[in-house]
Amino acid sequence: VRYADGGGHALCQGGRRPGADRPGHLAGIRWLFRGSGAGSAPGHCRVPDPGLAVDLRRDPGYGRSAAAAAAVLPSRPDSGLLKSFSILWDPRCSLCVGMILCSASATYIVYTYLSPILTETLGLPAGAVSPLLLVMGACSAASNLLSGRLGERGGLQTVLFALLPLLLGNRWAGLAGVFAMGLLMYLLNTPAQMHALSLAEQDYPFASSLCASVQPVSYNFGIAIGSFIGSAVQEGWGFRPLGLPAAMFALAALGLNLLLLRANGRRTAAAAS
Repeated sequence: VRYADGGGHALCQGGRRPGADRPGHLAGIRWLFRGSGAGSAPGHCRVPDPGLAVDLRRDPGYGRSAAAAAAVLPSRPDSGLLKSFSILWDPRCSLCVGMILCSASATYIVYTYLSPILTETLGLPAGAVSPLLLVMGACSAASNLLSGRLGERGGLQTVLFALLPLLLGNRWAGLAGVFAMGLLMYLLNTPAQMHALSLAEQDYPFASSLCASVQPVSYNFGIAIGSFIGSAVQEGWGFRPLGLPAAMFALAALGLNLLLLRANGRRTAAAAS
């Protein structure tokens, strides 16, 4: 097929490259042609040239070309927004969402008030807060690096928060507990994200975008819930009891983690049979 303008010809030539049979590439080519037509309309008028006009239906190779194109272009599955949300009914997704939400809530019940805990509860000088927060940041970075290797040890977070009210009674034990929280707070990130992406790849390809956002969205909801509960506890009873509701959320996250492992095991067994 020849074009009467140079822009379309350039796009046509550019489309004939290795890998052009990929769906994303083909879809991009279609949008390029649409953009080319929209962009060229204000600048000039396309005048049909009788010498260049071709009736493809009279071309002997038209039928073969159309059949080949139909074989190359894959049929696109229904990817509506409402259908994407059907993945939330799968326990392997809903349990993962709840696990991330509870884990983030447990952490941010305490983490939201880290600075006043250091100064008012542990009695550290205000000048020491910035260096200690820097150390806390290093612990959080280490938590990201360790994520995926120690993420299955969710019970550590429950025990830590349960002991936190006692640890905060001593300056050095309280600091050790705070830094341990920094090491544990992001351990679930990578395993949860990989689980969601694997779930989309294997069983829900139409919900890949939703699965990719499961971890950050659930974590942000957990931050909001944890901050709200921490505020209520702090106003009523101070900073030391913050570890008790945090331990309850961490225990819930551990229970959801175990249920998720069981759901994955049932799915694996069903696939193998």
